Amino acid sequence: MVDGVTVTEMGVRADAERQIITVDGRRLTPPAQPLYLALHKPAGYVTTRSDPHAMQTVMDLVRREYRPEWGPIEPALAALHPVGRLDTMTEGLLLLTNDGDFTQRLTHPSHAVPKTYHALVLGVPGTEDLRRLRAGVSLNGRRTARARVRLLRAAPKANRATVEVVLREGRNRQVRRELEAMGHPVIQLTRVQVGPVRLRGLRLGKLRRLSESEIAALLKPPRPRRGESSRRQ
Repeated sequence: MVDGVTVTEMGVRADAERQIITVDGRRLTPPAQPLYLALHKPAGYVTTRSDPHAMQTVMDLVRREYRPEWGPIEPALAALHPVGRLDTMTEGLLLLTNDGDFTQRLTHPSHAVPKTYHALVLGVPGTEDLRRLRAGVSLNGRRTARARVRLLRAAPKANRATVEVVLREGRNRQVRRELEAMGHPVIQLTRVQVGPVRLRGLRLGKLRRLSESEIAALLKPPRPRRGESSRRQ
């Protein structure tokens, strides 16, 4: 049936987005359009679709901040999920999508999307600490990959500093564990960039759609790292 009228002719066209189409009493819903979102996640929210033990999940923020112009909310949210994770107390940039291929591409180790973090730490890391962080730190008997690390701000009188860390891998709580291993426990951790997508300008707890150029840049094949051949064997 289309809008309550039984269709008896072959080849009749109908628009599932504008008309009510039912088959055997069940309404057909159009497939959700691909959706790519950036969220400024606050601390205290669990990065998951659902968790019976969590007070707050990132999907609570998505439902609150979702905009009607992005399409019907229920079809869009049915498959919407975080791309990767941020631990509960870490805030910053989190990508979400309903496109499983997009997620698989970005989270596969071979893609190695760089992720940039700003960490407020206790104490001021010295030159040797920064060198060791760049070279990789042994965590549970396995050394982390090389990273880009720099000291952004130092406040010796307050015994605080802000360190920027750019990773191409994503072990559980890696930035926190690396800095703690150096003797500089993290006070506050924020992810400020994922690949070409920046947190800048997105207020805490808010959502925005990714631009077409951002999506294309995220899916662009990674450049070979120094010392690796660009030719696939």
